[in-house]
Amino acid sequence: MTGCPGSGKTMTAYNLNCAIPNSIVICRDNLKAQNYRTDCLNKYSYFNGDVCDRKFFDSAKEFLNQFDLIVLDATFRLRSRREQALRLARKQNCDFLILHCVCSYSVLVQRLRQRMCSGQSHLIKSPEEVIEYYVDDSEHWRRELSNKNFIQFDTSKNEIVWQCLNKHSESFVEQIIEILKKPFNPESKNKLSAKLHETDHFIKEPQVAYL
Repeated sequence: MTGCPGSGKTMTAYNLNCAIPNSIVICRDNLKAQNYRTDCLNKYSYFNGDVCDRKFFDSAKEFLNQFDLIVLDATFRLRSRREQALRLARKQNCDFLILHCVCSYSVLVQRLRQRMCSGQSHLIKSPEEVIEYYVDDSEHWRRELSNKNFIQFDTSKNEIVWQCLNKHSESFVEQIIEILKKPFNPESKNKLSAKLHETDHFIKEPQVAYL
């Protein structure tokens, strides 16, 4: 999963988790919340980010042999992080798909404001600053997609707006596409809502969320 905060990554991840048996979601925000609340744009975020990334990828590596699908839920703003995930998948001989969540600017601003007002987010910059920091030019994405499975998914319209697929992973990708075409499973929304409320909006107990 990739995309700006508020783009619908976590809800989409939980929806995939509900639809695919023996799957797991590893959410980077959960790891970050275990340590301390921090402004994503402050001078300490790089150190905190490195610690979270090590835990994040260590968890993925640990569970690769136990689950049929692992959903890595993070912004993956840096290309180096995306490539790190790809190297891990290739080393373990796993199929790999980049699912890039997007929505309109107005929807992003609305979602981020709601999240900040309700206390469901550690982001304390304005929505406009967060979006400016995270949103990538789509052409930048398309330059790095050689021989990779990539889907750009508009979560506000619930539709695939662009895709770049290879034939090596046809059955795996087709399964994901079929799930994305359907309305979101209410169970995924209930699970996400329960997680947000049970720990004061910060999931603190597991490093890996069993969903």
